[in-house]
Amino acid sequence: MTDLSEILRTHSARYPLMAPCDAVKLVYQNEFGGGHLVENEKASLAYLLSEYDSARFRKNAPESEDIGGGYARFHLRPAQIPYAECVNRVFVLSSRRRDGTRASFERKLGVLRACTAERTFSFGVDELEEYLAAYREAGYPPVSHSAAYRAAYLPAYRVIDARYVRLMSAVYAIYNLFLRKRNPVICLEGRAASGKTTAAELLAPLIGAQIIHMDDFFLPPELRTPARYAEDGGNVHYERFFEEVVRGIERGEPFSYRVFDCGVMAYTEVREVDPALPILIEGAYSMHPYFGDACDFRIFSDITPALQRERILARNGEAMLRRFETEWIPLEERYFATYNLRAACDLVLP
Repeated sequence: MTDLSEILRTHSARYPLMAPCDAVKLVYQNEFGGGHLVENEKASLAYLLSEYDSARFRKNAPESEDIGGGYARFHLRPAQIPYAECVNRVFVLSSRRRDGTRASFERKLGVLRACTAERTFSFGVDELEEYLAAYREAGYPPVSHSAAYRAAYLPAYRVIDARYVRLMSAVYAIYNLFLRKRNPVICLEGRAASGKTTAAELLAPLIGAQIIHMDDFFLPPELRTPARYAEDGGNVHYERFFEEVVRGIERGEPFSYRVFDCGVMAYTEVREVDPALPILIEGAYSMHPYFGDACDFRIFSDITPALQRERILARNGEAMLRRFETEWIPLEERYFATYNLRAACDLVLP
């Protein structure tokens, strides 16, 4: 996560006309995101459409800007107008994050004070303190940009969960698919630690999709044989997935599947699926050729080897990293290569 002081310095250099309120707004968004829960999605969309219609868009604005705290400013531009509904949906879903606190915000204002003392901004400490005194008295409400900032930089953006930035191409593609078919089946394939599960959890609410995790189809003990592991794509119970899931989708009637928990090496629950609603199948081996043409749209989640190693180490520890590197990753990579899965996908997430 980018350090707040670094973000403040970056924005000061990029927007030298920042006033105290603009700096405080940045800190506020770093802590609270958009600052409010969107209660009326239709009204939010109407306001967004009016902004698309009337805003003067800054031509050199980046697609997004990191503001820290897990948030980003997603800049509006005319090319997004056909996708206004899904841009608004991302904003609405992002607004549901409610993890900011006043205590944390006040600590971050301390970082702003320190940066100001270092002459990071065009305004000085006295000017900032005068603004903060009145702002604290008002109860720390959401902040508007200064007139000078608006005139110089034409801000037109939505604050969104930063994890959506990587996914916006998928957001647009899924939206287009949903307009054509109200119950699409989407497969999210990809490398270990590339963010497949997170991506699925972020994308599914956009269209009300049910998530099916390939992790629920790990091999039971009796199938964990050398011959099975020698198969390309054999490291998943593809036969059961085909019978319990693919057949259910093909029948077009509600169905259920069993969840295999490799922690206890047993089936622990049964989950219900309604194929009349969208389905998002997430995980490695979700595009196994054994399943045939079960998906309407295929996404491949990629990652560099260095970042993959870093994430697995942080998430699972050194011992599990060795198992990933010696067992599971080689099996996945052989499967990807044999069936040329990355190239077979409709969209690749970098």
